[in-house]
Amino acid sequence: MSVKNGAPSICLYGTREHGFGWIAMAGGESFGDGELRSHSATNAVWGAADALRKAGFKRGPVEIFAPGGEKMAKSNLKFVPSYGLLEWGPAPVYTISAAEIFKKAEVPS
Repeated sequence: MSVKNGAPSICLYGTREHGFGWIAMAGGESFGDGELRSHSATNAVWGAADALRKAGFKRGPVEIFAPGGEKMAKSNLKFVPSYGLLEWGPAPVYTISAAEIFKKAEVPS
């Protein structure tokens, strides 16, 4: 399978008490369902990375967002370290106005 273009991102969900899930996005596609199936954050990160690699995103930068969305780490998709070894920093903050949301939600008649 050839390498696809696009900067993948992985969003993690969950807690130690309830388990972890993930949703990944790359090249206009989404993967995973966010269900809390993994017993650790590391297993969730690796599961998401495996899904992206199987879909053809073999290497290159990947952004990983911690549960809660406040922290982000960057890694190489070819080798993603365990959750605890990722170098975390603040996640970017995006602001979207209600007017923009309503404009995108309008259905043309």
